[in-house]
Amino acid sequence: MCKIIDDYIKMGEDKKEAEVNERVATDMIRDGEPLAKIKKYSQLPEAAIRKLADSMGVAVL
Repeated sequence: MCKIIDDYIKMGEDKKEAEVNERVATDMIRDGEPLAKIKKYSQLPEAAIRKLADSMGVAVL
């Protein structure tokens, strides 16, 4: 039973971390930061950053 609860808690933490990383990337894209810097601080893969930028109508370099 403890394993199930631990897995559920971990899943929530992972989701929260992903939301924070996306928020960091969104703010950095909006500020015009370069792709390498966004990857470093948001810990998102390049494809996810480009997709997010495209949805915002912005190109990242």
